[in-house]
Amino acid sequence: MLLGRELPGKAVRGGRNRPPYNARLTGSRHKTVNPVYSRCPVGAGRKGTGEEQKLNDKQRPVRKNPRLAGFDYASRRFYYLTVCTKNRRPCLCRVTGTAQNPAIHLLPDGQIVSQELQALPHRVPELVMEQSVIMPDHLHLLLSIGCYGGQDPPALTRIVGNFKAGVSRRCGRQIWQASFYDHVIRGPADLQEIMQYIANNPRQWILDQDTDANPDRV
Repeated sequence: MLLGRELPGKAVRGGRNRPPYNARLTGSRHKTVNPVYSRCPVGAGRKGTGEEQKLNDKQRPVRKNPRLAGFDYASRRFYYLTVCTKNRRPCLCRVTGTAQNPAIHLLPDGQIVSQELQALPHRVPELVMEQSVIMPDHLHLLLSIGCYGGQDPPALTRIVGNFKAGVSRRCGRQIWQASFYDHVIRGPADLQEIMQYIANNPRQWILDQDTDANPDRV
């Protein structure tokens, strides 16, 4: 098993809807910001329109690149990914049961996601799906790419982009939030923590739902 050299960055724990790593490695949850644009088109004859357009350009949100700067995402490594649905819509599954025995019931969109995940290693022979979990509004994936030999693997961004596009095409609409969060696994201890976090996600979802319904229990 090839884990590669350790990358800088300190791991911190997060909640149910947030990967348990710092923003530099995994990014932070994106909040959509709607910029204010002038209703009057540029050059429509209203005095000062050009200056207002310059101000509007400055107001446009700049999406932070969640990728690790300077890192080669075509390298043979283990990767932990979180992909969220558009507007965090809970369209993939329902989580029922108790914290001791949670159950995941896939919805139609979630069934398509599951099928596409199963097809990934056939489409990308260098990829191994080490672990995954589909949650109502996101999914966690632990992938190894090129760690067991084979040809040079494609870039992680290309793999995820094709997967997201394929799911949306089959669903008949765009179901994903833009981009995705990633964390490059740094070693065996890091790998074990990620695997435990993924396995505990359904249980944590139930606990969080119970807390939301009964705030006095906190």
